[in-house]
Amino acid sequence: DSNPQLSSCCQLLELIFRKGLQQPVLALVHRDYWHCLEQLPQLDSCGSPISLALEQTSACKKLLTPQGKGRYFLRLALKRRILGSVVQHLLHTTRLLEVCEVYELVPCRELGMVLRYLGGRVFVLDLIEGSQAQVDRFVLPGDIIDEINGVSLRNASNGQAGVVLARFKGSPLSLRVLRWRADDGAVYQPVVKLLQALKQENPSLQLISRPQQQCRGYGGKEVLQHGIPLVLEQNQPSKVQHVGVACLDILHHGAR
Repeated sequence: DSNPQLSSCCQLLELIFRKGLQQPVLALVHRDYWHCLEQLPQLDSCGSPISLALEQTSACKKLLTPQGKGRYFLRLALKRRILGSVVQHLLHTTRLLEVCEVYELVPCRELGMVLRYLGGRVFVLDLIEGSQAQVDRFVLPGDIIDEINGVSLRNASNGQAGVVLARFKGSPLSLRVLRWRADDGAVYQPVVKLLQALKQENPSLQLISRPQQQCRGYGGKEVLQHGIPLVLEQNQPSKVQHVGVACLDILHHGAR
């Protein structure tokens, strides 16, 4: 701790771990390197020293943000000299990364989702007929609610999602959703056994994936995440001079 180079060294490590992280468009909650680190114990190749450090970080009640958890873990990794192993696991070519998207809602009384707590995860079991979630079809059965307004639901106990929702009653909601299946049809392998258990408990559970043409329509801001990269690839001269004002105006009217 007395080394004057420690602070700058840790800043460089954070820059390295954040390199290449993609953020959802117009998301209220930013994805940080901790969200990748906390997935390591799900892999069989992850060594016990790394798992222990991750468990100790997750269990620390003083850590409230992903950045704080990431910094605490880096400190443990440096102290225990396991940082090299952490990097090797993150760079392993067979590592599977989940598809993460953000679902934003205006203030509402209830989500319209039936949730099931299993294996430390909060699964969407069903959508209530006529609810906003059922109309939007953004979240589907089998998907995982990972965060609500930045509050992690990893290792959540029964009913914890309801407690978090009650805390943000009357406020806009931002749900961080982990897809059980990517658009290319690939199933997120770490949740396969949990999905099989859900299917055994609920034979009527229908695991369906979103149609790939869904983002080709109009009306939802979710199309921006796919449309903006396509527009940039065309390399056409800019025609909109007040993009920021326009986006804010769209969000304002959408919230109303």
